[in-house]
Amino acid sequence: MPEEYKFNKAISLDVFIIKDTIGRRYKVMSIVDLGTLFHVAAIVGEGSGPPSSGDMAHALSTCWLNWAGIPESIVLDRGLENRGKLQQLVTAHGILLRYIGVESAYQLGRGERQGGILKEVIKSTVHARQLRGRQNMEFVVTESVSIKNHRINHNGFSPAQWVLGRNPPEIDALTNLDTQARLGTHQEILDGESSFAQQMLVRGAARESFAQVDSSQRIRSSLLRKSVPSRGPFVMGDLVCYYKNQGAHRQWKWYGPARVIGQEGKGTLWIVHGGVPLTVSVEQCRHATGNEMLAKRVLELRPSRKRRREDVEDNADVNDHDNEVPFVDDLVGVGGPPGNEQPGFFDMRRQLVRSPPKGKTCLGCQNYNMLSIALWMHWMEFPAEDRDHQEGYLLKGQSKELHYHKETDAVKQGIDNARLKEWGNWQGFEAVDIILPEDVPAYLKEHKDAEITPTRWVDNNKAQPWEDPRYKSRIVVRGDLETGAEGARTDSPTASSMMFNLLLSITANKRWRLRGGDITASFLQGDVITRTLILRPPPGGLPGVPEGALLRARKPVYGTKDAPRGFWKRLHRVALSKGLRAIPGEHAAYVLQDKHHGLQGIVIAHVDDLLWSGSEAMDKVMDEIIKEFKFGALEFGDKFDYCGRTVEQGKDGITIT
Repeated sequence: MPEEYKFNKAISLDVFIIKDTIGRRYKVMSIVDLGTLFHVAAIVGEGSGPPSSGDMAHALSTCWLNWAGIPESIVLDRGLENRGKLQQLVTAHGILLRYIGVESAYQLGRGERQGGILKEVIKSTVHARQLRGRQNMEFVVTESVSIKNHRINHNGFSPAQWVLGRNPPEIDALTNLDTQARLGTHQEILDGESSFAQQMLVRGAARESFAQVDSSQRIRSSLLRKSVPSRGPFVMGDLVCYYKNQGAHRQWKWYGPARVIGQEGKGTLWIVHGGVPLTVSVEQCRHATGNEMLAKRVLELRPSRKRRREDVEDNADVNDHDNEVPFVDDLVGVGGPPGNEQPGFFDMRRQLVRSPPKGKTCLGCQNYNMLSIALWMHWMEFPAEDRDHQEGYLLKGQSKELHYHKETDAVKQGIDNARLKEWGNWQGFEAVDIILPEDVPAYLKEHKDAEITPTRWVDNNKAQPWEDPRYKSRIVVRGDLETGAEGARTDSPTASSMMFNLLLSITANKRWRLRGGDITASFLQGDVITRTLILRPPPGGLPGVPEGALLRARKPVYGTKDAPRGFWKRLHRVALSKGLRAIPGEHAAYVLQDKHHGLQGIVIAHVDDLLWSGSEAMDKVMDEIIKEFKFGALEFGDKFDYCGRTVEQGKDGITIT
């Protein structure tokens, strides 16, 4: 085995914190073999603060030393948990300790990176399965590490293959050849009652989470943001990218490629980018990638602007101009022969002609490949077209909160009407009880532990700038100041995208009609809360509520921590009472089945947005559910919007845009 892939030569030891769905903290010890990336992790404590060195020593001995043997060295930070008994255990075995610098977690290298991947997988799995409790968290740590050791590709092999010689069998996988030999195992997993079945369900969720983490745009962005530069060496002529923040939002990103033209001292480089010389720190540079170099080369090989203009003038009698591309030499700072001075970028923009001259495409333009055209399209202005100018307002059309006291009288009138409607919803759904001013002292005396939580108005104009105003107001509880909801589940179960696609596929296959609906004021239609929540009316008061009165919440109103969960609990209960069956492994998906005719319908929910299809029996069930809730909109047509997607059903199938 090559020297760099030797197992147990050097390992990295680290500790990170994970949380379950109720916010309980668990401390996880992460051990990574730096040669093979084989990973082991175990929970070493709960609560805040570092774990004890005794727990760390016991976990290291049990999880690694007992089966893997004694490593040559351990890389670890200077935390208190890595001293005391852990230090005594390590030194007693003659293991070299390599401590990293203070506040220099990146010096853990592969250990820090692999620990971050494991933490993301665990976090995603906990959220997907809504796990809580020590046993479930031990399940998710164990299964996440196992999946990671099977899935990481380390120079053509997984960490499990580097260490064990092969990947261990996955008894829950349905794609294995020996699936038929494990029918009892799959039946137990499907029943979902035993602790083994729960662990296998967690394993399946961990497998999905790893796939999501492996292609996560958020993690990709974080990797670029936190990337450590190579620090050279850089020589004259090298193509590099440099790191800086630029633009209205001051976003840090890599720019380039730029060419190195000199060095000043040991820490400063002179580079030229877009024809402009710059000085940058060596720590802010990295070598350009192959694709970045190719793009730079394509732009540098283009003929000069002057030469292209001469070709156009020589061929002015030809009317074919389908392949002409606007001139953009100034963007890269590369022109024709010496003495051919070119204007700067902003000068060029002022001189650009909206409509290109008629004539045959010049010889140089015919050789442009698609990569250079794509780069030009990113920068250049193309001929103006007649538009309805609605696109220019899309950014402005985003809903923003209105400030009542700063608005005009006409806007205030619209907001007042929206507020009156919102308070009517609260009263109509019996979301709160009013505590009159004269009853407040006695009520507070009776409920000494209850604290008063303030509320506020949130006013918006939901219309686009070219539409008539459509004001909407909400009474929102200051959830950040709410007490008494500690330990309550705060998730809002929704159907997965896979379930959404499955519903569309079955609907198209069976030629069912697709229907949708939006439940209005959904949180106010949730289950009655059991805790005591006292609210102070928003500034300005409420219609019909005397000054000094308080409100006692009966429903999980907007802003409370458990409002989404409270609505889902009622939706779940109503769905089951109407004969629907919840789909195992999904949080908000239900089916209607018949003993003789099989599947009769499917319904999924994304918070308060419902989508369903089925036979006449399913339509009757949904009619009963519609009577249980107040719907703001029901979509029975061939085309409607659902969760940001436009769903259109036709004779040839279903189209999603």
